[in-house]
Amino acid sequence: MASNVTVKIKRQENNVSILIEDNGQGFDTENSKRGGLGLVGLKERTQLLNGEFSIDSKLKIGTQITVRIPI
Repeated sequence: MASNVTVKIKRQENNVSILIEDNGQGFDTENSKRGGLGLVGLKERTQLLNGEFSIDSKLKIGTQITVRIPI
């Protein structure tokens, strides 16, 4: 379980970026089903808005999710 979570939302000239970071247990993004429907839904919504979605997660370090949506 994470003890620290940061959410940053930034409007730039051509896009809105959202960065979500935590210091939780992390997971293997290639071979894990831990992503669940929440991450799948976020990725699908980002794609519907022609945006970019990425996850970087490291075991015992935490997870970083980045979303960029053009405006």
